[in-house]
Amino acid sequence: MQFHCIIHQENLCAKSLKMQNVMSVVTKTVNLIRSKGLHHREFQELLHSMDADFDDIPYYTEVRWLSSSKMLKRVFELKDAIQTFMESKGNSVEFMNEEWIEDFVFLVDITTHLNELNSHLQRKGQLIHSVFDHVNAFAVKLTLRETQIYNKNFVHFPTLQSLQVKNSQKYAKLITELRDDFDHRFTDFKKSAMHFNVFSCPFYVKIEEVPENLQMECIDLQCSSDLREKFRLSIARILQKKCLQRKISEDSQIGSFRDLIIQQHLLVRASFFTDEPCQIPCEITTF
Repeated sequence: MQFHCIIHQENLCAKSLKMQNVMSVVTKTVNLIRSKGLHHREFQELLHSMDADFDDIPYYTEVRWLSSSKMLKRVFELKDAIQTFMESKGNSVEFMNEEWIEDFVFLVDITTHLNELNSHLQRKGQLIHSVFDHVNAFAVKLTLRETQIYNKNFVHFPTLQSLQVKNSQKYAKLITELRDDFDHRFTDFKKSAMHFNVFSCPFYVKIEEVPENLQMECIDLQCSSDLREKFRLSIARILQKKCLQRKISEDSQIGSFRDLIIQQHLLVRASFFTDEPCQIPCEITTF
């Protein structure tokens, strides 16, 4: 199975957000500060004199659109200093416009969520079904966030929650459009969901939904108590061995567990469907 670059598809979805009114102002402001050496030094000195938490703002790179997440968040956190600096140079900014600030803060939060998805998609050693799971999870989260924002519940938009938002329906609609774009761009990806399920959970798929050329093998697999026990014990042994070899911090437990499961799962599953296990990862993980 071949798939067009999944991360590129996500970037295109992110760009579908109609927030150019915010991006143009923020980009212009950042470029004015960073493009001239004198302005840049003066701004850094201002931050130092104000005992700001940060000593600079990052550039915005359009090629790496999701890099805007860090830039937007930093601009929001330094908005008072930026306001002071821009006014000292005789330039006006939109930071006093309540409607624009709401749009800006919404964009800060939604790009943070998109950036988190991007980080999940770029993890090394992932199989294609894991990438599919990340995309599916994000789509479900978008649906939940849409409903919550429509009801003026901003629990998953912490920056936006700090404001008294007047038009929550506007942002619910933007999330709806983003979710629809995700559904459209990942249509082909979702058509292969059953193939991913057969590969990731062969013991639990419904035989009626399995491709016909794999149905007999899946039945044999699901009815084999020996294979089930072998799979369970093999994972348990690897986990026990790894946990004894090193101390795993609470922050890394989930990732380490997932990596171990993937490694063992791949070896066991590959042996069920081919005499040459090394061919399986290449065919299934190509995207």
